Amino acid sequence: MNTDRRSVLKFRWLLVPVLMLMLSMVGCQQIEQPNEPPWTEGVSDTSVSSEMTTRATTEIVTEEASEESLTETQEQMSHEEEDGYYSDLGKNSLFWEIPEYPFDIYLEHRNMGDAEMLIFEEAKTDEGYLQYMEILDEAGCELYAKNQIKNSHYSTWLSGETTVTAIYINGYSRVHLIAEETGGLPGLLEDNVYNDYGVENLVAQIGADYDGTINNGMCYVYRLCDGSFLIVDSGHEEDGCADALYETLCRLAPDPEHIVIAAWFLTHAHGDHMGGFIRFSDKYADRVTLEQVIYNYPNAKSFRDSGAHLEWRVKTERVCEYYEGLKVIEAHPGQKFYIRDAEIEMLFTWDLLKSEITYFNNTSLVLTIDLDGERIMQLGDCGPLASETIALMYGAYLKSDIVQVSHHGYKGASSLLYRWIDADVALWPTTKANYEKYKGAEYNRPLQESEVIYLADREVTVIPLPYDGENVQSWSAYEE
Repeated sequence: MNTDRRSVLKFRWLLVPVLMLMLSMVGCQQIEQPNEPPWTEGVSDTSVSSEMTTRATTEIVTEEASEESLTETQEQMSHEEEDGYYSDLGKNSLFWEIPEYPFDIYLEHRNMGDAEMLIFEEAKTDEGYLQYMEILDEAGCELYAKNQIKNSHYSTWLSGETTVTAIYINGYSRVHLIAEETGGLPGLLEDNVYNDYGVENLVAQIGADYDGTINNGMCYVYRLCDGSFLIVDSGHEEDGCADALYETLCRLAPDPEHIVIAAWFLTHAHGDHMGGFIRFSDKYADRVTLEQVIYNYPNAKSFRDSGAHLEWRVKTERVCEYYEGLKVIEAHPGQKFYIRDAEIEMLFTWDLLKSEITYFNNTSLVLTIDLDGERIMQLGDCGPLASETIALMYGAYLKSDIVQVSHHGYKGASSLLYRWIDADVALWPTTKANYEKYKGAEYNRPLQESEVIYLADREVTVIPLPYDGENVQSWSAYEE
């Protein structure tokens, strides 16, 4: 914590009346307060007079010896008396050593279990946010990465063993600060070194093993120019989904004996999206190389109905241990991932929400994947509140070539969001029967204006990129 010298001097003078009270309690004669603190007269810099030592019941140490405790006292008093929100935190807070955010109106401190968030509102412009970036820099924090999407700002800062994510949310006039122990971070552009082997880029939509009662489940595989893969979600925690994914990877890999998954994005902790990752890892972790996994699951302190969702978090952490050297990254909005010839931008995580999470689909990641000149919008199970937030924040920036239909076509993304995305191609992760049932819903109507819709059903559909409508292949993912 950087300390203003004037503040230190101020709190040194506060010790004078405390010392006088201590001495009077043990029968010492009253000392008239001089112009300088009494321990500076006739006392060396490294000791206290033996007379005072014997007459006081509490040892009084010298200025030099007590410098550390004095600084700690100053910091605590400074936080409590000057920085209003520090009274909510406590000395164990990850924010305790982070410079104060002195702008706008402090709303709340949110304990997220393995992270903390401070929310400030009525930030009418980004002026306070930008000034705070200067404060962090002057305090010795290291700027790791920053991004601006339209008028919203995102930055990642490193301070000792703590990572701070700072967000200015345009349209909602809020600033969110997130502090967490430093873990995996997205690789920087300059670190993205790879071999371009000229492997054709493609996206594969893998249907789930729908049985008439199950109409959900989602998994997408992207092949990169070096033959490695990106995966988004994974389907259900069943052998059928895990087997279909592994067989698809073998079929699409240049060398099926050396399958490399460069990154696996898990949008949210619902079993039909990340359950397949669990079963796949249990069965096939020793047959593939997985470099990084990216997700952001709320825990018990962040979501009131945390039982089943917390179980998925525990399962995910368990199977991640199967992969040697795996980087696990907590997703936050504004992050950019440079992975081979793909660029991924994180548009939404639940960190952007102000209100309590009551509908779990609002925790779904929303990200874009730019690959070979095409932009694919992955909505996961984007819920109504998330949909409203994204549409207001980004508007026309959302324009994409291909869109993954949110929440299998059930209510999730709004018609406004789809109109902003304005995609020519829609990937719909559901059955034919479910598509017929929900295609006419008001929120899905803009999708009917797409040039083509590919249903997942029980098939694997492989679409070459860039998309031109040619050479699209499909085959059955499951035995009838």
